[in-house]
Amino acid sequence: MTDKKYNILWIDDEHEKLGGFKLQARQNGIILKAFKSKDAGIAELQVNYSSYDVILLDAKFFENEEDVAGSEDLKALNLVKDALLQLPKKFEFFVLTGQAELFADKTFNTFFPKYYSKGVDADISRLFADLKNAADKQTDTQIRHKYQRIFEVCTDKYIGTSSANMLLSLLKIVEGYEDSSNTENHLTTVRKVVEELFKAFKQIGVIPNEVTGINPQSKFLAGHKDSLYSLTEEILDPIIASLQRSIVDITQDASHNGKVDKYIKQQGTPFLFNSVVFQLLDVLIWFKKFADSHPDIEKNKLLSTPKLVEEDVVFYEGKIEQDDKGNYYCGEYLLGYKEVSGKYSVGDSIKITKVISNNKPQTRVDYPKFAKTFI
Repeated sequence: MTDKKYNILWIDDEHEKLGGFKLQARQNGIILKAFKSKDAGIAELQVNYSSYDVILLDAKFFENEEDVAGSEDLKALNLVKDALLQLPKKFEFFVLTGQAELFADKTFNTFFPKYYSKGVDADISRLFADLKNAADKQTDTQIRHKYQRIFEVCTDKYIGTSSANMLLSLLKIVEGYEDSSNTENHLTTVRKVVEELFKAFKQIGVIPNEVTGINPQSKFLAGHKDSLYSLTEEILDPIIASLQRSIVDITQDASHNGKVDKYIKQQGTPFLFNSVVFQLLDVLIWFKKFADSHPDIEKNKLLSTPKLVEEDVVFYEGKIEQDDKGNYYCGEYLLGYKEVSGKYSVGDSIKITKVISNNKPQTRVDYPKFAKTFI
């Protein structure tokens, strides 16, 4: 057994009959994602190419999903080889085949020198070693192995498989593989991962469906006094609460071109960005532990209760909007720019609890009332 995991895309029209080979691969740390046709395999790679380390192919397999036994030939192999060259990421590929007659074919040997024979133990052992050696040369693989605990969170059980590509792009910057001069742009990606994290909290029943928007959700988890829910017991470790609030504050401000963008451009360093990414990693690892220790969704729903709010103190309930002049408003009520920017997002639901007349001539015509306090 090995601790390292390798993600291999495999195209073989008879892969469903090769359960023993799949088990051998898994025991060697190789996770095979199998497809029976060129069309299906390439479609997967075009969307999720960064998730894979190496490509494994049969010599003869289906070109289309609708093909039937007997139609497979070498044409599909050549088409896959050509398609791989069109991807943003360059892959090594290996051929595992039961077509022994191909081994004596000089043309086949010239174009596909890395081939192995099905059912031959020595070839299978050599294949596994060569797959892993090739994968270890890939930047993506090196990052996934260095941050293995992070990518363990990127499954449907936790924050979703799509988060893996976002985290990989962030870590390439942190590790110096990609340009870090415009890290303020990548803070939006951090924010998207946080949104996936909050979706995962909802998925396990912790965040109520009624709590929407990244800021209200952040406040809810931390047990903030402005949240519309009271926690029956602490959810976040105090350190994690501090980290997630810091991440949300910075990424929210950056998404609205606020002081964070200005600071990063003036400072000219990647350190603030790197620190936010590392804070996020700690939060994600903590979340996995929390989710594993809280498998009961119905019990998780009991971690909070709605606060009793007197109806007569709620003047209006709605969603934050922004007009073409940049003013934030909710219904007929103007919202303070500083009270919204960097703290809430357009579309967040709020309750306005105190209203005064708007005495600013610039906005009074459009918004005669001003929301002095809202939650």
